[in-house]
Amino acid sequence: MKDNEKLKSLLESVSDSYEDFVIGSLRCAKKHKGATSKLIKFIESNPTATTSDIIQYKTEEILGIKPLA
Repeated sequence: MKDNEKLKSLLESVSDSYEDFVIGSLRCAKKHKGATSKLIKFIESNPTATTSDIIQYKTEEILGIKPLA
């Protein structure tokens, strides 16, 4: 299985997954070098992660945007 397909499958299997979450995450992974493998590793290491957990990880670790407080 290719990494993009694996990531899509993992994103779809998140307990509270929804279509825009999957599409947005895949687009982010495509745009940022190394993001696909980082997201796969994060989801596999955190099997109970919710969409919010994954979005927070993506925002901080891939996009480099840290929370204000």
